[in-house]
Amino acid sequence: MKREVSVHYSNVNLICPVTDLPTRISRKWLEDGTKVRVSKRSGAIIPRPEILTQRRRPKRESVGERETKMEDVWEKTWDGDFKGRS
Repeated sequence: MKREVSVHYSNVNLICPVTDLPTRISRKWLEDGTKVRVSKRSGAIIPRPEILTQRRRPKRESVGERETKMEDVWEKTWDGDFKGRS
């Protein structure tokens, strides 16, 4: 019997942009604070695909009946102090 199974991400190699061969990666931080993937084979930065910058679920534009409206969020409803706190 044959069936499909999942593969752990550590068993998948990315393609090095310089050598076009499979390579392991390491993660490094740039001076500006961004985290990048670096090829172990050549030391080149492997960019993330553009599709990963998009949201999987689009934001809803309308507010449902059970959601709090933005003007209600900022409404001040209590003006007092915490008595009894030590």
